[in-house]
Amino acid sequence: MINEGGGSSRRDRGPILRTVGTGWSTRALIGGITAVVAAAALLIAGIGALAVPRWNAFSAPAAIRGGAQVVGPATATAPDSAGAASHNGLWPLPEACFTPAALHKPTARDHALLDGDSREVVVTAYPVRRGNLGAETAGHGRTCDSKLWKVVRAVYPAKALALIDRFIVFDGTPDDDTLGEVRPDNAVDTRWTLLIRYSGVADSTLALTLVHELGHLLSLNPSQADPAPEPADGCDTYPTGMGCSLPGSIMDEYMTQTWSQRLVDQWFAIDVVNDDKARQAKLDDFYRQNSASFVDSYAATDPDEDFAETFAYWCLGGTLLTPQLAAKATFLTERPETAGMPKLCQLLASSGVPDLS
Repeated sequence: MINEGGGSSRRDRGPILRTVGTGWSTRALIGGITAVVAAAALLIAGIGALAVPRWNAFSAPAAIRGGAQVVGPATATAPDSAGAASHNGLWPLPEACFTPAALHKPTARDHALLDGDSREVVVTAYPVRRGNLGAETAGHGRTCDSKLWKVVRAVYPAKALALIDRFIVFDGTPDDDTLGEVRPDNAVDTRWTLLIRYSGVADSTLALTLVHELGHLLSLNPSQADPAPEPADGCDTYPTGMGCSLPGSIMDEYMTQTWSQRLVDQWFAIDVVNDDKARQAKLDDFYRQNSASFVDSYAATDPDEDFAETFAYWCLGGTLLTPQLAAKATFLTERPETAGMPKLCQLLASSGVPDLS
């Protein structure tokens, strides 16, 4: 999930509200002018800016939370029995690291660092300088946090690691399903905070969260998206909600090459719905009707979440079964920003990919 200050994912926590311009839609919806005109009419009628769910916040699907099963076309990979032992003890983390701890009452500092979500508290916050953790600025430094950061350093490529200037470990109540987030810390999106929750989660879920957030960093940094506010008349390229994607960027090309015109039209029609419950119901229907195009239901909530979620499954070796998902895997394999990433993800792939089927 990303936060519109940044990004979050299902595993990320992002509280980013974004507005969707119609410029990109006009360009993309060559076969769907009617949908664009209809959206414009709604705006003229006074709907105004279209609020979108928290941008990069990553919330676990029901299958991972232990609730109702989520059906998806991606399958789990079998863990490599020798893999974990062959990575110098980096992964998986010791079992004790995942043991839930008692939560303290949220403070003003918790609210400030976690966008005011009363269900969440900061466990520890660390500055990051040149890829290294500094002394904690909130909470108490923990050995498990240091171990997790070593995993981040081992998996994230240098260009992504260089973007992170703060690392926050957080926890939440049982009804809070957010597991991770990335969010920019400055106006030009060159410094980001990585937020991770790993208390009480499976190591395979943590692995998927870490790689999902990496997908946001690779696709939303200043080399990929213009951090300037989106123009009032919309973007000529795909609108990320944090600015217009740059021509030829990974998100602009991902949408052009892997989303059909029909999917684009359907998703943008849902995106103008302001009522959260109504919007979620439409997203659920959207996923049911198009499940062959998405690795899981969370990927269908937003194009940026689709990219991050698909990237995570692909990088961790998940099997993408349908022709639509195979096309996305080919795209990721051929893009210079992501080519070769599965080699770095091998460390985490030893845990397998959560089975959502």
